[in-house]
Amino acid sequence: MRGSVKKAFVGAAVAAGLAVGGSAAQAEDVFKFGGVFTLSGPASFLGLFEEAAVRLAVEQFMKGDCIVEAIPAQPCEGGGLKIGDKKIPIEWKAYDDVSEDKKSIDAVTRLVEQDGARAIWGPRMNSAVLSAASILDPQSIISICAICSSPAMTVGRKWGHDITDTGVIEKHAISKFISESPERLKEHGIDPKIFEGRKKTGFIGRNELYTVHGSIGWEEGLKQWGGKYSYSDADKVLFPQGTTDFAPFVAKLAEQKPDIVMMDSYIVPDMLAIMKEMKKQGLDFETGKIVLLGNDVLMLQFLVDLAKKEGINMSSGYVWGWQEHNPAQDPATLARVEKYVKIYNEKYGSTEVGNSSPFDRGAYDAAIWFLYGVQAAGTITDNAAIVKAWRSLKINGLRGPENQFFVRPDTGEVTGQLMATEYIIGVKDDKVFYTGINYRDDLFFGPYVYGDKLPK
Repeated sequence: MRGSVKKAFVGAAVAAGLAVGGSAAQAEDVFKFGGVFTLSGPASFLGLFEEAAVRLAVEQFMKGDCIVEAIPAQPCEGGGLKIGDKKIPIEWKAYDDVSEDKKSIDAVTRLVEQDGARAIWGPRMNSAVLSAASILDPQSIISICAICSSPAMTVGRKWGHDITDTGVIEKHAISKFISESPERLKEHGIDPKIFEGRKKTGFIGRNELYTVHGSIGWEEGLKQWGGKYSYSDADKVLFPQGTTDFAPFVAKLAEQKPDIVMMDSYIVPDMLAIMKEMKKQGLDFETGKIVLLGNDVLMLQFLVDLAKKEGINMSSGYVWGWQEHNPAQDPATLARVEKYVKIYNEKYGSTEVGNSSPFDRGAYDAAIWFLYGVQAAGTITDNAAIVKAWRSLKINGLRGPENQFFVRPDTGEVTGQLMATEYIIGVKDDKVFYTGINYRDDLFFGPYVYGDKLPK
């Protein structure tokens, strides 16, 4: 979607909202559901696909073609939510925050106060998550996000739901991977010599909640898996939003002489610029001077392709990351994915939203899962009942079978945090590949995962 077409899409999202079914029905006979997304501005590549996936989920639910399945089973018959002997249409409305916190909070307020939304998707921007919570939580409004990756969505919150991993859980996984025994690495075709003799780790990322949380998860994980590597909070290098010259920040990182660098960034231009600067300043992951670790964006094939065009070789055997979505999918999951991708790509592939990726699939899963939860609760007005019912459901979705919420081991309480699995990914011959190593249950520890309050 380019030029005037893009403007038309954003204008529809901001001015009129995106309504699916039930717009002419009486308010008490409609389930109102809204979202705040970054549909324009520097982070629009994240918001466009997420909003598109949620909108598609609402459309598919209204058609009676949900693709993914609830456990225990929930009907998807079309016409709306089945509440008792009635069908309640779903009204979906989304607004663009244009990558600005103030507009994000204005949109949240509008959805609640003017549009009567019972649940709010987003905002995604980490800097706006806590501000939104201060509006939504006192009014018992359900809060949802599929790519926020911040404990601030769920920790200490009754109404918050993060249907993804978090920066903390991610770093627990990758720190466990580099701490693995030589035997297990060999078992999965990985040369243990990659990590031999390495002690000092460094950390670089944008100064935001996701990264700050992730740096703590990194430190927690390294200690949890035996303290083989050194790292302290003072070692992290954070750059402000809007940075274009990364040389001074990489120089600060290089001064620490790290053997392993955790690059905790997900903005593609930033990642490419940082990697180029690392090579210039002697932090060379192409020759094995350092091991470079990154998140799920770094392990997307399109990023590897872009890096190659920029003269960056990620196939050295010294670049590793993870994916949250199961790359070794069972036949039933693959069938669901194939059906979904066909529908999604036909609808959005020729627009700026683009073709399907693991991220939009996770958002679709989350939206259908939530709608099943509303239906299972048997009410569109009692949010406490909706939360309880939703968290009791599992889903056979696009990211794999039997997705569920994390249950706190200390209290037995079902949280709003997805029980995410992390699949360790590498790059070989310019192609991402799954190592066969994955982690889940042992990643969920520490106050940033199941505490009652976010640490200061």
